[in-house]
Amino acid sequence: MSSLPNVTEARHRAREKERIVLQFLHREIYSDFKNLRELLSLTKGTVSKLLTRMVKNKLLERHIVTLDTCTISLWGITQQGIEETGDIKGAPLILFTPSRFSLVTLNHTLMTQRVYIALKRLNWTDWRNGDRQAFKQQFALPHRPDAIVTTPMGTVMAIETELTIKNVARYRSIIKSHIQAKGKGFWGHVIYVVRNQACKEMLQVRFDNIKYIPFDESRHPFEKYSKLFSIFTVEEMKLLNQTK
Repeated sequence: MSSLPNVTEARHRAREKERIVLQFLHREIYSDFKNLRELLSLTKGTVSKLLTRMVKNKLLERHIVTLDTCTISLWGITQQGIEETGDIKGAPLILFTPSRFSLVTLNHTLMTQRVYIALKRLNWTDWRNGDRQAFKQQFALPHRPDAIVTTPMGTVMAIETELTIKNVARYRSIIKSHIQAKGKGFWGHVIYVVRNQACKEMLQVRFDNIKYIPFDESRHPFEKYSKLFSIFTVEEMKLLNQTK
């Protein structure tokens, strides 16, 4: 009889792990093994067993997506999984369809998820994806960030996941939109997240070449707004100190 509490506790832990995965995928729709393992902070074997069980119970679907350069396994939430979360109203309007995604879309989504997981560990809250309809309706701007999130000190940050470096003209337009967003009180700072140090240096050089932001008939020096923006690698985000 002494083993019963241990069995009950193990079942409770298993259900809690399932809940974490379902709540994450309820918002993200799909993810890969690396991100789900990072989310759970568990061993490879434990995560594999968990996902296998959730697929068997029809809470998740596993999809192997073959792209031009690689094959990747993704796990997407099912209708039954959405119902299990108890948040039908907040459910995604479109369930995961592998054929709808390109390699660029996948990489961008998965990298943004890694940023979310890193900031969640730092107790940043209220993450909202910028591509959702509710976000678009609330923030009527020329450009929307990949997400917004609130720091423990209460500052709303915009997150830009940057896989490719854009031209100066495009950054002028995006930066102008962020300046307008700050003026409207939507968010107070913008964090650009890049893959590695080389990308960080390239983006900084691009920012250094912006020089000005056009407003109506005038040109405002970019240096006037430069403190509104920060650039970090994904790894640096995991170690980010709370200063805002």
